Amino acid sequence: MVDKLKPEDTTKFIHYSKLKFPNFDDVSVIFDIGSRHSLESIEFSKKFPNANIYAFEANPKCYRDCIENAKSIERINIYNVAVNNYDGICDFYAINPEKTITPWFDGNLGASSLYKANGKYPHEKYVQDKIEVSSVRLDSWCNANGVKNIDLMWIDAQGAGMRIFEGMGKKLLNTVKIIQIELEGTP
Repeated sequence: MVDKLKPEDTTKFIHYSKLKFPNFDDVSVIFDIGSRHSLESIEFSKKFPNANIYAFEANPKCYRDCIENAKSIERINIYNVAVNNYDGICDFYAINPEKTITPWFDGNLGASSLYKANGKYPHEKYVQDKIEVSSVRLDSWCNANGVKNIDLMWIDAQGAGMRIFEGMGKKLLNTVKIIQIELEGTP
């Protein structure tokens, strides 16, 4: 699977990380939210040799790809949950790759989201299957898993960024040194 896909361009993120962390050995915790296939997590594992990487992927199909792609890297921990602003169960809109019209060879599973597509994106026509998935707040997840701070965050959650920040609470959010987030919006 890895040979067919390329990670998002992490070059600028890694460059800016150098400004805060001149020695990459000092980076100890990285969160990859909306991991899709773990390729960014794999890149981070190469650049940040001492970091524990926590990857979160809500889509069950993508989660299987994450596990397969990162199985040989012990420092990458993958969780099949939606990062959200509450703990529990939530609706998730998984892309149906057989019915979605897209140039992506895999049906663009990475466009799956906590939100239903509005149909206004002119380049693709999404067909989504509504499923229920586990949902976690990052502050409660970190408390349960002994994570006290986050050095770097990479967020590609198809519009759910504000929910993610709300679920961190101010205390945890204030520990993050660098955040890369994909933003979506309608002009």
